[in-house]
Amino acid sequence: MKIGIGIMAYNEERNIRAALESLSQQDLFALPANRGASIEISIVANGCKDRTAEVAGRACEEFFAGRQGIVARADVIEKAGKSNAWNEYVHRLADQAADFLILMDGDIKLVGNSTLRLMLEKLEASPEANVAVDVILKDIAFKENKTAFEKMSLATSELMRAGPPKIAGSLYIARGATLRKIWMPVGLLVEDGFLKAMLTTDNFAKPENPARIVRADDAAHIFEAERKLARIYKHEKRLANGTAQNIILFDFLRAEIAAGRGTDGGEIVRKLNAEKPDWCQELTRAEIAKRGWRALPVELISLPFRQLKSLSGSRRIRRFPGAALRSVFNAAALIGAYFDLKNGQLKW
Repeated sequence: MKIGIGIMAYNEERNIRAALESLSQQDLFALPANRGASIEISIVANGCKDRTAEVAGRACEEFFAGRQGIVARADVIEKAGKSNAWNEYVHRLADQAADFLILMDGDIKLVGNSTLRLMLEKLEASPEANVAVDVILKDIAFKENKTAFEKMSLATSELMRAGPPKIAGSLYIARGATLRKIWMPVGLLVEDGFLKAMLTTDNFAKPENPARIVRADDAAHIFEAERKLARIYKHEKRLANGTAQNIILFDFLRAEIAAGRGTDGGEIVRKLNAEKPDWCQELTRAEIAKRGWRALPVELISLPFRQLKSLSGSRRIRRFPGAALRSVFNAAALIGAYFDLKNGQLKW
């Protein structure tokens, strides 16, 4: 068995060593000795303006040098952007014979020492699934004395975890052969939703199948939650922008396949990336100009209330104020997103 681990890192000098130390403690690394596996780790430092690659390289030596069946290195990509870094890792830097690929961000920490193994076992035990995810936790969940704002933030996270598994770009494991059929549009604002659509529809060749995604409920990772309202608003606005862009891309890829100009969404994106690197931004601007407000994912306003339905009666009542606040916040983010898109703001 061959396993690749790609760590997406943009200006993560401050966090990358802790992320690699957390990674090094995973019992997944017993597989080379126990099952004859090999594991290759690549820290993909993309467009960094700090010492991310240097710090990562030293950490690789510190935590992984000399360990049986494990290779770890820092790879530098001059161009910034997660979608481009994803393409570079999956299609060039990773072993093209890898059975499984783990993608993670360079600023997270894994909970316990079995998260990656549990995710791998969940995926291996689910033949219909293409990808396995874990539970995402905010660092403030571990604080003893939480502020009212932090409690509300955690309540919102519980709502977002409700329902079927979702893909978060911060950590997931997928079958290598499946990921190698996917290409990300260069300049994509939010890759999570695009990746989910590609994985659950076999690159838009089939109807959506939610069983393609499974969750290892005993596995988890921690990320640093935003503390400032202005930064949270900016983040949510970016997600709204990204969702609007994804809807445009989904419609485009379905239309291309229906018109016989391709049979696979991944191959269509690959060709467009090569022929016209700005195609994604140009398509988004053109469609926003035509659709106006109709391009926005207005269902985000009602989403928190729909997520409440997945909770039990008492929890539903307790989380209702958080859902109402989240709905108002989503509406504000959508308004800001519309003006960003209308003005051609497609980079963050």
